[in-house]
Amino acid sequence: LGRLAFQIKETVPVTERLQNLLHPLTGFIILPLFALANAGVVLNTESIGDAFSSGVTQGIAIGLVVGKIVGVTVFTLLAVKMGLCVLPVGTTPRHIVGIASISGIGFTVSMFITGLAFDDGSLQAEAKIGILFASLIAALIGTFILYKSSEREDISAQNETTETI
Repeated sequence: LGRLAFQIKETVPVTERLQNLLHPLTGFIILPLFALANAGVVLNTESIGDAFSSGVTQGIAIGLVVGKIVGVTVFTLLAVKMGLCVLPVGTTPRHIVGIASISGIGFTVSMFITGLAFDDGSLQAEAKIGILFASLIAALIGTFILYKSSEREDISAQNETTETI
């Protein structure tokens, strides 16, 4: 049995096993740090305080968090109602809201648009801090909604199992 397990493991190339081993480290730590370092954002108490009192930062945060949730949810459900698409089996409107929230993590394109929209360096810095803040909030809200959705599904599945017994 041990020899068979070894042979099965050896059918996967070493590079693929290494990639799978390193993916959590690169995907969740190294890549975000690289993106943050290349964003050119100075994060200190003064710049963060200035950014949060700025209308630019507040507008970006509202747009990426509230705007994405409302826009993606409404148009997805509208497309389903119109028959343009169907939701995957088991998908509920709550799942759509969770995914819509996660779509507020608009880091790369938002940074690009910031560079095009603002010539003033201080406005760019405020916008970038707003993007970082909004992306973090959107990720937390989406994760919370989807986590709670999975808890509800687990409770429903347990109730169905109990009822059939």
